[in-house]
Amino acid sequence: MSKVSIERVVNGWEIEYRDPEIVKENNKPKSGTYRDPMKEMVFMTTKEVTDFLTKNLEKLCAAEDYETSFSKAVMESEDDD
Repeated sequence: MSKVSIERVVNGWEIEYRDPEIVKENNKPKSGTYRDPMKEMVFMTTKEVTDFLTKNLEKLCAAEDYETSFSKAVMESEDDD
């Protein structure tokens, strides 16, 4: 499941998300080393947050991972009954 969280921090706002490019690399067979796909960024203003989300939200929420694919498959099989 794609998830983006926004939290208030002392010096602004923190956005935490799963980087879909790193997830894709981790899922490749024989990709080598596993990298943590979770990223955190801190922004000083709400404008910086909204600018970042405007540019990146589609990409950050578009990646399907194993869990999402599995859930879709289960739902489809239940519809067949």
